[in-house]
Amino acid sequence: VHLNFISVYVELLIKLYSNIETSLINNLLNEMYDSIHNKNIDNTQSEYLQFCDKNKKIDLIIGHTYLVCECEKKELIQNKITNMIDELIGEYNKSDNGDDRFRSIKCLYMIFQSIYSETDIPEKYVNKLNECKENEKEMKIKFKIMDILEKR
Repeated sequence: VHLNFISVYVELLIKLYSNIETSLINNLLNEMYDSIHNKNIDNTQSEYLQFCDKNKKIDLIIGHTYLVCECEKKELIQNKITNMIDELIGEYNKSDNGDDRFRSIKCLYMIFQSIYSETDIPEKYVNKLNECKENEKEMKIKFKIMDILEKR
């Protein structure tokens, strides 16, 4: 799930395995998702180490998101991105925690950069993101939403 190598990794998979089973890819992506999201941060360690673990988990979530995007763009999997976007917007709307909202928005940013870099963002997502932007109090989150909408 290292961002710099994901597109190369997916291309390599395609070149090495001409007939990759989509169920295998789906299962591996689901297992990866579960292992990342089920990873707990040890509250007995120092604040600094907790902070590092939290940032590592966010990086893994973002990397996983990008991997899913690349796999769907290469048609190794289907219909995961739409569900992922809806889930992330739902998580954003439910959360009172700024860190969790920022993580959701960073993942959305990654998806929209990957999937909609050459095309317009669908209107239903533009409307939802505008609503999020209007209700958001934390400026760094609001600015990241604006980055998505302005395709920066």
